[in-house]
Amino acid sequence: MRYRTLSTAVTLCTAVGVLAACAAGRVERTSAGDVALTPRPTLETVVGVWPSGSQLAANQVIAKYGAPDEYTASMLVWHDRGSFRRTIVHRDEVPHAFPKQHLDVLEQVIAYRVPPEMADELTAFSGSISIDRTKGELSARCDREAMNILTLNLADEIMTTRATVTDARIAYALQAEAQAKGQPAALTERLHFKLSSVDTRDPDAPLSPPGR
Repeated sequence: MRYRTLSTAVTLCTAVGVLAACAAGRVERTSAGDVALTPRPTLETVVGVWPSGSQLAANQVIAKYGAPDEYTASMLVWHDRGSFRRTIVHRDEVPHAFPKQHLDVLEQVIAYRVPPEMADELTAFSGSISIDRTKGELSARCDREAMNILTLNLADEIMTTRATVTDARIAYALQAEAQAKGQPAALTERLHFKLSSVDTRDPDAPLSPPGR
């Protein structure tokens, strides 16, 4: 029994070692059946094979916020930088035609509660807005941080009834054009609303099927 226990302990230690190795890189088996570790790709190696638009966004965010807190083959993630709960650069580019053709690769998330009845208006304003009602988050995805800030500012104006969807889309196009020309575009520079200091999550409510 003693030897069986010792053998089990060795097996567990080996499993723990392999799991730790998996976190650092990729575990493979050699032809002899031994475990071999392929080193985890560096940040530079990961980004180096991305499309040019994603590479540009990654380099811009790294220059502003430093190295990401996490990275995988398909994304870089920063937590709590600037006004954002999360900043994510995606490898995969999403074509977006509003207000002009560009590729959405940079996603930025803030804590913001969106009532369900307002969700349609925000998505009508921009298809690159994402709402997570349960987590209490609102995100914008574009090619540059300035455009995400612009999207979030105008989303807040819609939410607070200071702008209609049509007004917001026109304002976005005008501000984006001005920013691209190096002209003043205040709504692209910083968030013009105060982020909530209270919990923005909405856990909803339980519902039992009728008759139960």
